[in-house]
Amino acid sequence: MKRSSILFFGVVLLLPLLLTGCGKTAAELTAEKIIENNLGGNADVNIKGDSVNIETDQGNWQAGQGASLPDNWPADIYVPEGNIITAINTGLNQGITVVVDKSVAELKDEYKEQMAGLGWNSTTEFSIDNSVILGAEKDGRLLSISIVSEDNQSTMVITWSQN
Repeated sequence: MKRSSILFFGVVLLLPLLLTGCGKTAAELTAEKIIENNLGGNADVNIKGDSVNIETDQGNWQAGQGASLPDNWPADIYVPEGNIITAINTGLNQGITVVVDKSVAELKDEYKEQMAGLGWNSTTEFSIDNSVILGAEKDGRLLSISIVSEDNQSTMVITWSQN
């Protein structure tokens, strides 16, 4: 009886170490398994506070505090001053979500001017209510910009891909 109690408490004390997998939380391990099963490759998930970073064989994804431009973000794709809250990089495709303290109209005009100056050709412009969608192309690359606003703060999604 005494021996089984010691074994039971030993397992209870070791269980958290076994579940965390050398510092990984159960949520990180579960997310890694789900991603690996769906993508058929490796995944590394790191959750720190309000931030999530996922690395896979196909690319990486960041969200929350500390998200930054993907590696190799093209210098000719303008990013307005703001808070990057998501970033994705799959190699041929990249995208970010930026929160900017400007109205949709201000941001649209600024973005169109910057992109024209960087050699992008405007292909699409669509506005409805408090949102705008812009499209552009350059050197076989396609650019998509979506801007929505609420209370003079705009959320902008910028994505580009190889044609």
